[in-house]
Amino acid sequence: MEEKDQKENGEYTGEIKGGLRPSMKLVVMGIVNKKPKSMEVILSSRPQEEDTEGDVGLQLKVSFREKAVQRNARLAGKWGSAENTLSFFPFAAGEPFKVLLDVRLNL
Repeated sequence: MEEKDQKENGEYTGEIKGGLRPSMKLVVMGIVNKKPKSMEVILSSRPQEEDTEGDVGLQLKVSFREKAVQRNARLAGKWGSAENTLSFFPFAAGEPFKVLLDVRLNL
């Protein structure tokens, strides 16, 4: 992340210099609010053209009410099928968390 990263209303926005590439790891850490509703991590790219949306390599949506974690991606303007299968809910109110994203080439 760089100096121009921003924090507004609990949202962090930053740029990964050079972008994500296979073999890189990204760690997202924080502390869950004491009365959480949801949280979201989005890894996206800038749009190639002005009137289009950029790709979303990962959208991670956490719902504390439903105790669910949903994963999805948008490529070339089209959302994929959401995945939400987990054997347990890994987040707890008021507790620290750490999410490790391991970037791999998937052919």
